[in-house]
Amino acid sequence: MSSKIQYLLIGNGRLAKHLVKYLDDMNISFIRWFRGCKAYLCEAAAGKDNIILLAVSDSAIEPFIKKNRNILRNKTIVHFSGALYTPLAYGCHPLMTFSDKLYEKEFYQRILFTLDEDAPDFNELFPELDNPNIKISSDSKAKYHSLCVMANNFTSLLWRKFFVEMNESFNADSSWLIPFLERTAQNITEDYKGCLTGPLARGDYETVEMNIKSLSGDPWQNVYKSFVEIYHKKEE
Repeated sequence: MSSKIQYLLIGNGRLAKHLVKYLDDMNISFIRWFRGCKAYLCEAAAGKDNIILLAVSDSAIEPFIKKNRNILRNKTIVHFSGALYTPLAYGCHPLMTFSDKLYEKEFYQRILFTLDEDAPDFNELFPELDNPNIKISSDSKAKYHSLCVMANNFTSLLWRKFFVEMNESFNADSSWLIPFLERTAQNITEDYKGCLTGPLARGDYETVEMNIKSLSGDPWQNVYKSFVEIYHKKEE
């Protein structure tokens, strides 16, 4: 591929806005199109754009490509889903959670991209970017994405439970709880294999049982039990 690739970025959701910010920060030229644009898609794609960046929802990726197959013919199409594998486009998933707040260029540069095994190399698709990247097989994508969901979404649910309960049950201001969250994240960063603390780490199962009983009537009791069971199996 040419080192001066032409991009057409399609989408107007959260991910698309972050991609726009990153490409702008890196002074990479691109055309953007989304529903509601004055220009028709065929007009946006009529130029020299040879890579389509399809930043739309997972369920819309294949229908969009099939609907616009004539317009997108002879284009390299890249989608950003972590779970979907399709022969219609190459997967290139950014391993990151994207909020409404846009990030700094230096942060975007650290994001890992996970590509389909049969995709071109990352530096072929994005020669002006130097992000870390890996490739995985199509039959590994579901497991890969499940790990992403558990690490991000499930822990977010746990922390939301913690912040809400500490505030509503114990009148703790959320700002007072942040050092606990920050130290937990730092422990994982410094030593993810040995970061566990508390009663499980020290084998204090009397305290564990007391914790479980205290959650009687709370659906999170089963979550606590499940984590204890998983930890026991790990130690066997």
